Amino acid sequence: MGCRPQFASGTHFWATGAYTGWASHFWPPLQPLILAAGDPFLIGRSVSFAAFLLILASVFTFARMRGLTFGTAALTTATLGSFAPYWVMALQVENHALETSFVLAGFVLLAGFKIRPSLGLLLLCAVAFAIASLARYTAYAAALAAAITLLVTQKDVLRSTAVFSTVFAALNMPWWVLNFVQNGSPLHTWQYMNIGARLNPGGPNDWWWHA
Repeated sequence: MGCRPQFASGTHFWATGAYTGWASHFWPPLQPLILAAGDPFLIGRSVSFAAFLLILASVFTFARMRGLTFGTAALTTATLGSFAPYWVMALQVENHALETSFVLAGFVLLAGFKIRPSLGLLLLCAVAFAIASLARYTAYAAALAAAITLLVTQKDVLRSTAVFSTVFAALNMPWWVLNFVQNGSPLHTWQYMNIGARLNPGGPNDWWWHA
């Protein structure tokens, strides 16, 4: 799913420092850079498999946080792990896996921080959402939801929100600067073309923005 154009953009990034090509207009650079570090399909499958293991770990952790016994939490996790389509996706080069796993891990860490606030959990939470946002732009919505949750639920609102936002921004800053320099916007993306083409009554071929 999108492996070839992401691999091409990633190899060009490694070689020149410029993130160009079709994939560069739709995805931040984390997954393309990872794919370009070697065999894109072997690496892509490994990333997907590791991401789905992280999802299972997040499910188990959240179940334990909700008060389930070790055995019940393990059974809950095993139920998800026994779902065949789950492993079909885990063994593919799935370019949603990296973002999905870190978004889920971020929310689990956020839940843990709400139960027992600590700077370490808050930092890990911010890092998880930052990694997710460097994989796909849709993670920004999840990061915003996490920030709003901190704003409306924490007693020390300013400190917790400031720490979360600062770490998130710091890890994304290199990409924002490069995107701004190359494309004129730190959040430059052509995702609106996908949406507009599907909404246009005449279909993608009749949609003038494609030109």
